[in-house]
Amino acid sequence: MIRIDQFLCILLFIFSQTQAQESSRKYYTACDIVYENGTIINGYLKDFGSKTVELNGINDFNTIENRFEMDRDEFTYRKDFNIEPRIIKSDSIKRIVAYMGSGNDTIIYDKVFTKTINIKNEIVDLNKRVFLPLLRKGKLDFYGYSYDNLDGPFKTKMFMGYIKRPDDNFVIKTLDFNRLNLINAWSLEDRIYIAFITLTTDCEAYQNFMKEKFDKMKNNSKEYKKEQKEILKKYAATHDVSKNKNVFFTDYLRDMQIESIIEYENLCK
Repeated sequence: MIRIDQFLCILLFIFSQTQAQESSRKYYTACDIVYENGTIINGYLKDFGSKTVELNGINDFNTIENRFEMDRDEFTYRKDFNIEPRIIKSDSIKRIVAYMGSGNDTIIYDKVFTKTINIKNEIVDLNKRVFLPLLRKGKLDFYGYSYDNLDGPFKTKMFMGYIKRPDDNFVIKTLDFNRLNLINAWSLEDRIYIAFITLTTDCEAYQNFMKEKFDKMKNNSKEYKKEQKEILKKYAATHDVSKNKNVFFTDYLRDMQIESIIEYENLCK
C-alpha cells in the first residue's frame, strides 16, 4: 500500500511535469510544414510567428527581417509534447502554415529570396532567404508586416511590403526601411512604382497606366497631387484617423499597394 507521503510525492511529480509541459507549450506554435519535395508534416515550431520587436530607428544595424528572425537557418520542431524536439533545416522547407490564437487563424509564411531597389532606382539582389507572411494571393502575391519603430522618445508604426509573381522564388521590396536614410527618404514612392513596373511586363496596358502615374509623380504635377489628395480623402472617410495617425498611415501604405495589385488584375485579365 502506498503511504500518504509517497502519494503526495507522486502527485507533486505529475503536477510539476504538467506545469513544465504547459510552460513549454507557450513557446511553440502549431504549424503545418510543407517541404520542398511536397511532403507535409504537422506539429509545433518553437518561437515562430509571434515575435514582438521594437526597432531603434537608424541606430539599429540589424535588418528588420533579422530582428524578427525571418532569416533563420533552422527551426526547433516537435511532433507533439511527448516527443523530444528535433531540428529542421530551413533549406528543406518551402512553406509554413501557422495556426495562431485560439480561433486557429492561419498565416502562411513562404520561403523567398529578397531583392530591393537601391538609391539609383535599380533592382539589386540581396542574396537573403526569408520566410514572409502572405497578406494576399493573386496575380501578384503581396507579403508584408507592421512593426514598431522606436526613434528617440517617439514610437511610430511602420510597414514593410514585398511583391512577387506567383511562379517566382523572389520578392521585391516595395518599402525597404532597412535602407532608409536622409538621402533617400523622399524616394520611397518611386520605389513602389518601380517594383510594380518591374514585375508586370506581361501587361502593356498596366505598364502604360503605371508609367503615366509615375511620370506625373516625378514631375510633381498639380493633377497628380489632386488625384492623391482625393484618394487619401476617400480612404480616410472609411477609416478612423483620430485614434492613431501612425496606424492609419501604415494601413494606407498597405492598402494602396493592394489596390495597385487589383488594378493590375482588372487591366490584365
